[in-house]
Amino acid sequence: MGTVCETEIYQAFAQMYYKLMDNRHFILNPMLMQLEELKEKSLCSRPEVMDLNRKISELAKQNHSLARLQAKGCMDSAVFIERSNRNNRKIEKLRLQLVKLQGSDHISETIENTQLLVKLMDQEKSMLEFDPSIFKMMIRQIIAALPFARQAFITMGSISGVKPTATEMQIKRQKSSRLL
Repeated sequence: MGTVCETEIYQAFAQMYYKLMDNRHFILNPMLMQLEELKEKSLCSRPEVMDLNRKISELAKQNHSLARLQAKGCMDSAVFIERSNRNNRKIEKLRLQLVKLQGSDHISETIENTQLLVKLMDQEKSMLEFDPSIFKMMIRQIIAALPFARQAFITMGSISGVKPTATEMQIKRQKSSRLL
């Protein structure tokens, strides 16, 4: 098994960075929207999430009814405040449970990483040469596979790198054959 030169990894990163920078509005923004839709659909399909949302909705309706009764003068202010506060505490506990259920999934982590990547790319200007600080901010993992052709898959936040196109592979092969 061969080794991958550091410069090859840097070149692969720079190439991916330029492509992503040029096409970020076509790739990252739609990706974020799709991930958020997927998260919403996956959460809504979970029975425990649906149950928590139903309970929160019931308590909010009760608070609304209490407010109407108190406004009409049918309920004492002290009773209204006590019941309303009790409902609000229950709602807060249910929302915390809901956040725990929502925050513990891979989709949420991917959304957060992609949002960070979008923010980073919006703040950065194009890289004229390899910049180690950008590399360190964006790269989590590098997996290099060498059996048939040199290729590096770079994980940028939560986004896996794209395999080189046939043309890029041909150019790399030509460069490698010149070196031999």
